[in-house]
Amino acid sequence: MFRSILPAVLLGLAAACSSTASNGENHGSAADRGAAVAGTVHATDAAAHQRAGFIVELDDGRLWVMREGQKKEEKCVTWIGAAPGGLTLRAPDAETALAYVASKPGFVVEVDDGRLWVMREGQKKEEKCVTRIGAGPRGVTVRAPDAETLNAYLAAR
Repeated sequence: MFRSILPAVLLGLAAACSSTASNGENHGSAADRGAAVAGTVHATDAAAHQRAGFIVELDDGRLWVMREGQKKEEKCVTWIGAAPGGLTLRAPDAETALAYVASKPGFVVEVDDGRLWVMREGQKKEEKCVTRIGAGPRGVTVRAPDAETLNAYLAAR
């Protein structure tokens, strides 16, 4: 019984996945429809992704992120879907990529030994600090001079 039903089910699924509507209009690729459904917007202008302390370039649909003095290298770090809007992020090294992803307005972010230090303008790293293991982007540990700063950073978008 299942062998006779399976071809009908597969045919029905194939018809449902078609990108052409019954009136003959093309509604774009499945990827385009998926992006529209998910609400993701890919900006075509690198300026839309600019953050303080970074140089950004859009290249072939990927967002390159560099610090002053860095340049695109063939050997680089690639994080698929990590940039705003679900873009692939490329950077010369993991530290630069992490600092970009973790950057938020009103905070200074430094990567130190694979951990994030977050501070407000004028604050400095202190020996005595607050630490949240796995609370940062990509599951990294986040440190701050005080709990108020750390909580504000984690709440910021």
